[in-house]
Amino acid sequence: MADERGGLAAWEAKHRQAAYERIPSATPDRAAAAGPPAEHGVAMRDGVRLATDVYLPAGEGPFPAILTRLPYGKREPYCFMPAIARHWVRKGYAAAVQDVRGKWASEGSFEPNLNRHEIPDGHDSVAWLAAQPWCDGRVGMWGESYYGFTCYAAAIRRSGASRRAISASIATGPPCAAAACNSTRSAPGRSP
Repeated sequence: MADERGGLAAWEAKHRQAAYERIPSATPDRAAAAGPPAEHGVAMRDGVRLATDVYLPAGEGPFPAILTRLPYGKREPYCFMPAIARHWVRKGYAAAVQDVRGKWASEGSFEPNLNRHEIPDGHDSVAWLAAQPWCDGRVGMWGESYYGFTCYAAAIRRSGASRRAISASIATGPPCAAAACNSTRSAPGRSP
């Protein structure tokens, strides 16, 4: 039992500490952070409030914004969201990190990959960001995995905000399917 607890304690300690405090970048920084993030309860059309941390650059705005919506915990160290948000801020963007409906600090019920919520919630979140006085109306989204899916879900609905979806990767099917899509090798019987 002591060995099991020791292993569990080591795992817990590892996952309570983020691997990165600062994400390396070859591009120059444009701004410093204005301070710690402000948490907002962003109201969706049905009244459910989604917990959203907003990180702002120092200096005069308005700024373009980057939104990330995820079910893994916006402040959980294994997701690196505070470090990623600070990276966007250093590049001159406002950064918003949101717990999706029913997860962590957000209200409602989580129903994974259910467009009934992810499409309107993404749309409403983009519209909320674009309407903030510190945002210049341009909203982009970033994500991989489930939060990559939330980028596409939000992009389905038209919005008055100028928005861009940037998704690092979304895998569908077995793990090898994603690798095959990114492979430089051709399929059997086909030339490169």
